[in-house]
Amino acid sequence: MIRMVQSSSAGQAREYFNSSLRRSDYYLNGQERPGNLCGRVAERLGIAGPVTKNTFQALCEHINPVSGQSLTPRKTENRTVGYDINFHCPNSLSILHVLSQDDHILDAFQASVQETMQAIEEDAQTRVRKQGKDEDRLTGELIWTDFIHQTARPVDGIVPDPHLHAHCFVFNVTWDAVENEFKAGQFRDIKRDMPYYQARFHKILSDKLITLGYRIRRTPTAFEIEGVPERIVDLFSKRTNEIGRIARELGVTDPAQLDQLGARTRAKKQKGLTMTQLKEAWRKHIHSLCMNDRGEGDQLIRHAPYQEPPYLIPHACVSHATSLRFERASVMQDRRILETAYRNSIGNATVNIDQITHNFEADQRILKIKDGAKTLCTTKEVLAEEQQMVTLARHGQGTLLPL
Repeated sequence: MIRMVQSSSAGQAREYFNSSLRRSDYYLNGQERPGNLCGRVAERLGIAGPVTKNTFQALCEHINPVSGQSLTPRKTENRTVGYDINFHCPNSLSILHVLSQDDHILDAFQASVQETMQAIEEDAQTRVRKQGKDEDRLTGELIWTDFIHQTARPVDGIVPDPHLHAHCFVFNVTWDAVENEFKAGQFRDIKRDMPYYQARFHKILSDKLITLGYRIRRTPTAFEIEGVPERIVDLFSKRTNEIGRIARELGVTDPAQLDQLGARTRAKKQKGLTMTQLKEAWRKHIHSLCMNDRGEGDQLIRHAPYQEPPYLIPHACVSHATSLRFERASVMQDRRILETAYRNSIGNATVNIDQITHNFEADQRILKIKDGAKTLCTTKEVLAEEQQMVTLARHGQGTLLPL
């Protein structure tokens, strides 16, 4: 899952760094890892690499950490400081990661986050208002800090659950090569396309895990790892269950409101517990469940023998997506179609994201037209049906008396 949360206060962003992301916590208990500055803007400023408190706070104030001067020409009081784009692993994968003996899962997760953030960066825009213009311009440059966390928020003061996730705090700045200056970014389209980026992230990560020897089970919203008992997944879903319970009590069902509910009800992270202590507590929880009494948990999870999934071609993914997306709509944005095509291929590494994208772009059945920054699509078949309906309506004009 991916969430994108706006930060409109420099003080709020600074406190976020101090309370949740500061370096002292990483070495105190081993739960977190040092954050890094990433993106083309970071490279342009010469500050790519480990992030410091001073650098983070300067960027919150839209100050160039190198020169000390204002980073963007305009600086308003109610400006947006940045966006926290957070990536969440499936619960089964988080459990396997914290109980494994090396960082192969962590490396795959971190690489998947980086690849997805680079795709988001490619779509970065800025507003153009000079010389009477009122439009957005593609810039393709951003700057963000990435922080990898390995535990969830605690519930009722008990030991936190294992939960591998990343916070990528994207600062509200981009580089406009046409106007030759740093400017505030335009994130509206990125926010709108977050389901598309989420599907990309899940596909990239699941493909990497298949290469590592894991079996993938696709779910309605993401995927899980085959072989991890459902009872263990439920055992380490206390935070998710807590949010669900509060949502039911308040009658909240909207996904956006559920995200806000999670942010409002979260407790502070526990400090002082080492990762060794946490792993010992988690193993005790699993043992207390006596999962082996039912024969669960004693099967191979990684490199287990299994039948290869059917060979999948990109054209089949695109056809599946168009059949679903145009079932009740005549026009659809290109990224809604690609999102469905990517999701359909999760669990099958015989086809990758680039192959699906290229097949979609070359598909002659799909008609595409630009509408500002969006690309709207229909198909020749849908267009023919629309034209038939219009013709039928025209032929029926004047054939009956009005009521």
